[in-house]
Amino acid sequence: MHLSEWEAARFTRSEAEETEWGKLFETRKHILGELEKARQDKTIGKSLDAKVSWIGFSENGAEVERAQENELKELLNVSQFIIEGVARQQDSPVWTAAVKKADGQKCERCWHWETDVGTNTEHPTLCSRCVEAATALSHA
Repeated sequence: MHLSEWEAARFTRSEAEETEWGKLFETRKHILGELEKARQDKTIGKSLDAKVSWIGFSENGAEVERAQENELKELLNVSQFIIEGVARQQDSPVWTAAVKKADGQKCERCWHWETDVGTNTEHPTLCSRCVEAATALSHA
């Protein structure tokens, strides 16, 4: 009965959102290859083991900005993502991505590598984000 009454809603995005997400997915496409090379080289085991440092250049100088680091971290499923620089390249678009083992320790709840794991004495194996979530759940 539920399925017979449900009508799918049309999902739309503004042109600005389309452009922004297009840049993010284009950047992701380039970095996925570098993550695979790091896996093959045994630098990382899985993407959550990675710290990605990225420098991007574009023909129009309008590449991904530092404010989008978190979005790319999630799209790539890596523990750390840092935009080292964004600049205008005159001749052709260029980018570089360095993949290294992530800094810190692995959180036993979210499996992200974080530098703040162990800083909370009540939850020594969790990162601060997971400590916050665990604390909120225990007080609910």
